[in-house]
Amino acid sequence: MAGMRVTVLGSGVWVGNRGHSRRGPGFLVESGDSAILIDCASGTNYQLAEAGFDPNGLDALFLTHLHADHSGGVIALLGEMVISGRRGRFEILGPPGTRDFLECLLAAHSKIPGPIAKIRDSFDLAILEAKPGPFYDSGGLRASAYELRHSALNYGYRLESGGRAVAFTGDTEPCEALAELARGCDLLLCQCFRMEPSPFHMDPRSVAELCIKAKPRRVALIHMSPELDPGRAAGIIRAEWGGEVIIAEDMMRLEA
Repeated sequence: MAGMRVTVLGSGVWVGNRGHSRRGPGFLVESGDSAILIDCASGTNYQLAEAGFDPNGLDALFLTHLHADHSGGVIALLGEMVISGRRGRFEILGPPGTRDFLECLLAAHSKIPGPIAKIRDSFDLAILEAKPGPFYDSGGLRASAYELRHSALNYGYRLESGGRAVAFTGDTEPCEALAELARGCDLLLCQCFRMEPSPFHMDPRSVAELCIKAKPRRVALIHMSPELDPGRAAGIIRAEWGGEVIIAEDMMRLEA
């Protein structure tokens, strides 16, 4: 596979999207022999199954930040790996605080007999904290982290493989690092939360301004709340920017 393929496992938020079913954030990135998960909302393991992907084929999970709508499915994912007999190393990477956060969850579950209590004995789980800049290089897939502006420390991730680049914003409001993250990328998966500006989030006009500045080839709208009108939002961005705007849907596959 040249470049990268992104499967949108969840295009919504942690609130049920009335009128349109959208799961919380989760994105499968495949490139050659590498497979990375970006964020892991509740139910992400079910979405992987629907996409026909075995979680044991994952090399790593990158968490943009530690809010529950982006990390609430980690324990279930690890439990499924134990049950299905995973062997070999699995890395979870995220911003500072990731290690303490996950070790607390694992410690709590270790007191309850069951799959989670057996993780450390089943496979090599590595919990790592990244610094801004390049932090991952495996199987021809390279990743860099950018510190963005959210209510919690949030990393945007830029993945590169085969001369292509895909950028994920996580949750953020407009900031200078956001333009650097997205600059000239082949595909930008950008949060578009509500129609009107909201603290620590992006709206259609701020997405358009980012695209004008960063010049991605395409932008896909993600992390859409039930209050967002996706068609209207995409229309605003197209009118102001002029480029290709994709309204992400769960189970959509995007090539870069």
